[in-house]
Amino acid sequence: MKLDTLIQNVRLTDGRQGAWYIGIADGAIACMGPMADCPPASEAARVENRPGCIAIAGLQNAHSHVAMTLLRGQGGDLPLARWLNEAIFPLEDRLDEEAVYWGAKLGMLEMLSGGITFFADMYMMMDAVAQAAVDTGMRAELCRGLTSGEDEQGKLAGALDFADRWTGAGDGRITCALGPHAEYTTTEGFLKEIAAAARQSGLPVHVHASETRDEVAGCVQRHGVSPIAYLQRVGLLGSRTRLAHCVAVDGEDIALLAESRALAVHCPGSNLKLASGIAPISRMQAAGVRLALGTDGPASDNRQDMMRAMYLCAVLQKGITGDAQAGGARQALDMACAGACLAPGLPADIVLINGQGLHLLPEHDALSTVVYAAGTSDVVMTMIAGHIRYLDGAFPGIDVEQTVRMARMHQQKLLRGKE
Repeated sequence: MKLDTLIQNVRLTDGRQGAWYIGIADGAIACMGPMADCPPASEAARVENRPGCIAIAGLQNAHSHVAMTLLRGQGGDLPLARWLNEAIFPLEDRLDEEAVYWGAKLGMLEMLSGGITFFADMYMMMDAVAQAAVDTGMRAELCRGLTSGEDEQGKLAGALDFADRWTGAGDGRITCALGPHAEYTTTEGFLKEIAAAARQSGLPVHVHASETRDEVAGCVQRHGVSPIAYLQRVGLLGSRTRLAHCVAVDGEDIALLAESRALAVHCPGSNLKLASGIAPISRMQAAGVRLALGTDGPASDNRQDMMRAMYLCAVLQKGITGDAQAGGARQALDMACAGACLAPGLPADIVLINGQGLHLLPEHDALSTVVYAAGTSDVVMTMIAGHIRYLDGAFPGIDVEQTVRMARMHQQKLLRGKE
């Protein structure tokens, strides 16, 4: 078998001991096993011999607004409502397509350098985000944020058109969804129309839900039920629904999430910084809720850093439950990879982490090392569909200096307009 890439001498996090090889062909893992069974290097077009590295499946950022890199640091210590209304919305009103493209591209390079191979994104001017994803080689599920107000029918038609044009782009790496922003920004009638459109088109749904106690209280006042129950009422809660945050949820909400098989996305860094709270992940897991991990946007979390999100996910549950066995490294990594693993036949979305940093030695357990000790600076390779998109500090085929320069220029334009 002729391999495109042969990765040698890596360790795994699933309990398999010793040094392993991974062979990649046609965008997928063709073979893997102990180094004693490794194919000859001559059978591969490229060899990455990486003793001391740990291999994991690509990290999946299940909720982001990546173009908000341009707003990083704005309203740094404000609670959510003030942060949005005083710091973010006035700047977003001045964004244009070019600014969104360069802000998104910068955020994607940040993600690639931290081992993220997929992200789910809801924002505005999403054609620019989609183009940046194609240009950087990332996988993405993208949607336009939908809110009520003027021309709701035009907004929904535009979202469906966006999905028609971009689904399957980038050699199949781009998928699309419908993105009702939240209960509090979208009327009941519009939510029902979006739900009907999702059923008819077969598109998944991406929505914010129960991010704060105030949000839940407002929903109860308006509709008599929590946001989770309300989304079920309007037909938006199902196995293809991605719900960002799910912080302020009770037992009934958790039961609905489990029964519907909806995906609850934990964004611990953003929720802590905005004082929104801590999602009860351990209770959700015990109830059988499907769970994933995200960063939220780089203006609320400040970093598109799934390594930090994994650490927070693992340790926060211990802190709020008083149980050292709550959360844990395996659950955090599974959530960060959306359950993906390394096995023959699966897509070659592979991340290598250098395990030789002083802060990682001596190593006793590769899984514990990745979740509790490693950081984005330890990532040395990010591969997507068999293509190396980040390697030892470089991004093959991408002009990083141009991306940084253009992002800075557009950030300064936004800030000048604020004066």
